[in-house]
Amino acid sequence: QPDWASPWPAFARVNGELVFERNAMEIRNASARAFGFELMRVNGAIRDLAKPVLRIEGQGRGPLADLLRYINVTPVGGWIGNALRNASVGGNADLNLKLEIPIDAVARTSVQGRVVLAGNDVRLAPTTPLLGGARARIDFSQQGLTIAAGSARVLGGDASFDGGTQADGSLRFAGLGVISADALRRAPELGTLSRLATSMSGQTPYRVLLGIVRGRSEITLTSPLTGLAIGLPAPLNK
Repeated sequence: QPDWASPWPAFARVNGELVFERNAMEIRNASARAFGFELMRVNGAIRDLAKPVLRIEGQGRGPLADLLRYINVTPVGGWIGNALRNASVGGNADLNLKLEIPIDAVARTSVQGRVVLAGNDVRLAPTTPLLGGARARIDFSQQGLTIAAGSARVLGGDASFDGGTQADGSLRFAGLGVISADALRRAPELGTLSRLATSMSGQTPYRVLLGIVRGRSEITLTSPLTGLAIGLPAPLNK
């Protein structure tokens, strides 16, 4: 019979106090590393070893790329529909995390976590625009994630956004901002729109709906085009 394999990758550089007392176990002030992401002030316990359920909480700080890498190879990645498997990120981030793990039924693990972005560069998929200097609060659980109070530099202007996991497992966001023709020209990931921007000048407000569905991105951008000059043949000129 093959050995059991945990769906959670092992931590490195684990340090802390492990206390057994009667029929209970306690973890005190532990620290560890998940790839390059540092976990600290980790405390937890199994109150009854005969019915073992590990409840644990802690904090973390480190490269957002390493945290994202860990998320994508754990059950958390599946809980959010693998929506972030093609994301690329930069900068550091802070984490608060709580886990409840039934040792005899690990598949029923529950998690509550919060990641705080404080000026990170984020690209959700190769075909989506860069969110420069993004600031947001990301809450996640075994049921998905939500993003609130988001702001970033997107396509040459300031933008605000929020969103999260939907009932169908997709990840969807809504955003408002101002877009410049120059930034559109420097965004080849937008395809035809980027090429059309060679005939545009100025800037205009916009609303964008972004979806990550089964690993593929969907973008809907609407704008009144006020403030934007378009040098295309009639009737497309403005």
